[in-house]
Amino acid sequence: MADDFFEGTEYEDLSDHEKEMVEQKIIADAFENSYRVITKKTTFEDLLDEMATGQISAALMAHNPDENPKLEILENMILHFSSPEYEEYEKCVELRDEMNRLYPETIGKLIV
Repeated sequence: MADDFFEGTEYEDLSDHEKEMVEQKIIADAFENSYRVITKKTTFEDLLDEMATGQISAALMAHNPDENPKLEILENMILHFSSPEYEEYEKCVELRDEMNRLYPETIGKLIV
Protein backbone atom coordinates (compact mmCIF):
# COMPACT_ATOMS: atom_id res chain seq x y z
CA MET A 1 0.00 0.00 0.00
CA ALA A 2 1.17 3.49 -0.65
CA ASP A 3 2.29 5.68 2.24
CA ASP A 4 -0.61 8.03 1.52
CA PHE A 5 -2.94 5.19 2.52
CA PHE A 6 -1.84 5.74 6.11
CA GLU A 7 -1.84 9.55 5.91
CA GLY A 8 -4.20 11.11 8.41
CA THR A 9 -4.64 7.87 10.32
CA GLU A 10 -3.29 6.63 13.61
CA TYR A 11 -0.78 4.62 11.55
CA GLU A 12 0.96 7.46 9.68
CA ASP A 13 3.89 7.69 12.13
CA LEU A 14 4.72 3.98 11.97
CA SER A 15 7.98 2.74 10.49
CA ASP A 16 7.90 1.16 7.05
CA HIS A 17 8.17 -2.27 8.67
CA GLU A 18 5.26 -1.53 11.00
CA LYS A 19 3.18 -0.25 8.08
CA GLU A 20 3.94 -3.47 6.20
CA MET A 21 2.76 -5.48 9.21
CA VAL A 22 -0.50 -3.47 9.31
CA GLU A 23 -0.94 -4.00 5.58
CA GLN A 24 -0.46 -7.76 5.95
CA LYS A 25 -3.02 -7.82 8.78
CA ILE A 26 -5.54 -5.94 6.61
CA ILE A 27 -5.02 -8.40 3.75
CA ALA A 28 -5.27 -11.42 6.06
CA ASP A 29 -8.49 -10.10 7.63
CA ALA A 30 -10.01 -9.38 4.21
CA PHE A 31 -9.14 -12.87 2.94
CA GLU A 32 -10.49 -14.51 6.10
CA ASN A 33 -13.75 -12.57 5.93
CA SER A 34 -14.17 -13.29 2.22
CA TYR A 35 -13.43 -16.97 2.84
CA ARG A 36 -16.16 -17.12 5.47
CA VAL A 37 -18.70 -15.44 3.17
CA ILE A 38 -17.72 -17.36 0.00
CA THR A 39 -18.01 -20.70 1.81
CA LYS A 40 -21.31 -19.60 3.36
CA LYS A 41 -20.03 -19.95 6.92
CA THR A 42 -21.43 -16.47 7.53
CA THR A 43 -22.97 -13.54 5.67
CA PHE A 44 -21.67 -10.02 5.18
CA GLU A 45 -24.48 -8.78 7.40
CA ASP A 46 -23.33 -11.15 10.15
CA LEU A 47 -19.78 -9.83 9.74
CA LEU A 48 -21.10 -6.31 10.27
CA ASP A 49 -22.88 -7.51 13.42
CA GLU A 50 -19.65 -9.17 14.62
CA MET A 51 -17.80 -5.90 14.04
CA ALA A 52 -20.46 -3.91 15.90
CA THR A 53 -20.16 -6.22 18.91
CA GLY A 54 -16.35 -6.22 18.84
CA GLN A 55 -15.94 -9.88 17.83
CA ILE A 56 -13.89 -8.79 14.81
CA SER A 57 -12.04 -5.53 14.27
CA ALA A 58 -13.27 -4.87 10.73
CA ALA A 59 -15.62 -6.32 8.12
CA LEU A 60 -13.10 -5.88 5.32
CA MET A 61 -13.60 -8.10 2.31
CA ALA A 62 -11.30 -9.13 -0.54
CA HIS A 63 -14.30 -9.25 -2.87
CA ASN A 64 -17.60 -7.47 -3.34
CA PRO A 65 -20.02 -9.47 -1.17
CA ASP A 66 -22.89 -8.65 -3.56
CA GLU A 67 -21.15 -10.47 -6.42
CA ASN A 68 -19.37 -13.75 -7.02
CA PRO A 69 -15.65 -13.40 -6.33
CA LYS A 70 -13.45 -12.83 -9.35
CA LEU A 71 -11.16 -15.67 -10.40
CA GLU A 72 -8.04 -13.66 -9.51
CA ILE A 73 -9.33 -13.10 -5.96
CA LEU A 74 -9.99 -16.81 -5.47
CA GLU A 75 -6.53 -17.67 -6.80
CA ASN A 76 -4.89 -15.12 -4.49
CA MET A 77 -6.85 -16.42 -1.52
CA ILE A 78 -5.75 -19.99 -2.25
CA LEU A 79 -2.13 -18.86 -2.53
CA HIS A 80 -2.49 -16.94 0.74
CA PHE A 81 -3.98 -19.82 2.72
CA SER A 82 -1.49 -22.33 1.27
CA SER A 83 1.55 -20.18 2.11
CA PRO A 84 4.04 -21.49 4.68
CA GLU A 85 2.81 -18.85 7.11
CA TYR A 86 -0.75 -20.24 7.11
CA GLU A 87 -0.84 -23.78 5.69
CA GLU A 88 -4.66 -23.85 5.92
CA TYR A 89 -5.17 -26.45 3.22
CA GLU A 90 -8.78 -27.23 4.15
CA LYS A 91 -9.66 -23.65 3.26
CA CYS A 92 -7.76 -24.03 -0.01
CA VAL A 93 -9.82 -27.09 -0.92
CA GLU A 94 -13.09 -25.28 -0.18
CA LEU A 95 -12.00 -22.25 -2.19
CA ARG A 96 -10.78 -24.46 -5.05
CA ASP A 97 -14.14 -26.21 -5.14
CA GLU A 98 -15.94 -22.86 -5.26
CA MET A 99 -13.54 -21.64 -7.96
CA ASN A 100 -14.21 -24.79 -10.03
CA ARG A 101 -17.96 -24.30 -9.61
CA LEU A 102 -17.87 -20.64 -10.66
CA TYR A 103 -15.14 -21.05 -13.28
CA PRO A 104 -15.39 -24.59 -14.75
CA GLU A 105 -12.41 -23.90 -17.01
CA THR A 106 -10.21 -24.06 -13.88
CA ILE A 107 -11.04 -27.70 -13.14
CA GLY A 108 -7.82 -29.70 -13.01
CA LYS A 109 -5.54 -26.66 -13.35
CA LEU A 110 -2.88 -25.89 -10.77
CA ILE A 111 -2.53 -22.46 -9.20
CA VAL A 112 1.12 -21.58 -8.95
